[in-house]
Amino acid sequence: VHHRAREVFSTPEMMQEVLVQLAQFTDKNHDPLLGDVETCVVWHGEVTGDSRHAAIMTPKANEEPQATYANRVIAFLFASDESFDELMKLPKKGFAMTCGNNRCVTLHHIQTF
Repeated sequence: VHHRAREVFSTPEMMQEVLVQLAQFTDKNHDPLLGDVETCVVWHGEVTGDSRHAAIMTPKANEEPQATYANRVIAFLFASDESFDELMKLPKKGFAMTCGNNRCVTLHHIQTF
């Protein structure tokens, strides 16, 4: 997990809550980080409204958990600084995926343009 995540998810419990959801709502036989770059890792949890992007509940200190785009959380947690900086220039919505599947959470499928 990238160091920037430890600044936002300030306790081990907050970080664990996010990581457990990533494990819970994806197939145990497919790895969204290190798996086959051709394979979609499909999200089996909640989705957002109209765009139907994978949605994950993110904990906030002293606040109720908030739904956000799972592909943005994965990029936040695991992308390199260079990749993350490029992704943050994109609109604040679910990232487009090269596979075209909004329920896909494969890090390698996130479009950077």
